[in-house]
Amino acid sequence: SSKCASDDPSQETILSRIPDNVVELYEHYFEELTAEFEVDVTIDEPISECSPQILGILSLAFLFEPLDDIFQRYVLSVFYFSTAGDFWFDSSEWMTSSDICSWFGVECTSSVLSPDGETKSATAAENKIRKLHLPENNLDGSLANELFQVTSLR
Repeated sequence: SSKCASDDPSQETILSRIPDNVVELYEHYFEELTAEFEVDVTIDEPISECSPQILGILSLAFLFEPLDDIFQRYVLSVFYFSTAGDFWFDSSEWMTSSDICSWFGVECTSSVLSPDGETKSATAAENKIRKLHLPENNLDGSLANELFQVTSLR
């Protein structure tokens, strides 16, 4: 697991380290995501043991905006933190509020079927991760289990 900076890791929790205005979003996303994924952490996990999952939820909370693509964004965030994304050679757009399909190395579906069976261009909310292409980008670590739950990924 990752180590997060702390003066006294035995006493400090994640919630004690983030601004009050982020705590509500963090708790909301934590509840929503742990209901969808088997996240093996608790909300009061010591900050000295920040997992990629906790870091992923924190990154969502710090965006300060509603997210239509929370599950895909969470999976990509966990992937980023579990493979040392801060040290990738190219992490353009990663961990920003921009459309995940604009993140370096992320390819998404470009079309969807409409209710009447017609093919149409996908909106940002309809885009699904199709492929990750990050060759020779200094990834280091393990692939998080969440990545395997994205059924659209080939």
